[in-house]
Amino acid sequence: MATINDAFRVNVGLSLDDLNGIFPVESDPSVSPGLAAPKGSLALLFPASGPGKFYLKYDTMDTAWTQISTGGGQPRYIAVFGYNGNASSVQWLQLFSGIPSNTSPYVFAEASTIKTLSVSVSTATTATFSVYKNGATLLDTLTLTAATANSKSGLGHEVNANDTLSVSISSGSAKDVIFETGVQVSS
Repeated sequence: MATINDAFRVNVGLSLDDLNGIFPVESDPSVSPGLAAPKGSLALLFPASGPGKFYLKYDTMDTAWTQISTGGGQPRYIAVFGYNGNASSVQWLQLFSGIPSNTSPYVFAEASTIKTLSVSVSTATTATFSVYKNGATLLDTLTLTAATANSKSGLGHEVNANDTLSVSISSGSAKDVIFETGVQVSS
C-alpha cells in the first residue's frame, strides 16, 4: 500500500500508486506534443472562459487522449472501448479493465441518449463494429472501408439507468482499435 507522501505530487498532478494519475493541463493533451502519462490517466482543462474539459488517456502515445466531457449540455464521451493488437471477427472490444465488453460491459448510471459513434484504428482496414445494449439488442453498426476512421452523429439511441453497452468487431479485422460513444444524459 502506498503511503500518503507517495500519492500526492502537488505541482504536477495526483499519482495513483504510479499506475495512472489526474493532471491539470493548460491545453488539449491530444494535440502534439501531448502529455506523457500512463494509460487510464485523466487530464483536466479549465480555460479562462468556456466550459472545462475532461480527457482520458486510452493508449501509451503522448497524444492518445480523448475528450470525455465538455459540460454545457454537449455530448459527453463516457464509454470508450479499445483493443490493442490485431482483432478479428468476432472479437469483443474492451474497456480499460482488459476484459471483453460482453463479459464486463459499460453500465449507464442514468438514463441517456447515445448521440454519436466513432472508431479509429492504426492501419487502414475494412471492418464492421456492432454496438449492443444489454448484451443482445443490436443498437447500431459502424463500418470502416479501407479507412482508419469513421463516425456517425445525430443518433437517438435511448438507454436507461443500469442498461449495459458492449461492442464487437462483427466482420473483418482491425489493429489497435479505439471506439467511442457520445452520450447526452437525459433530463
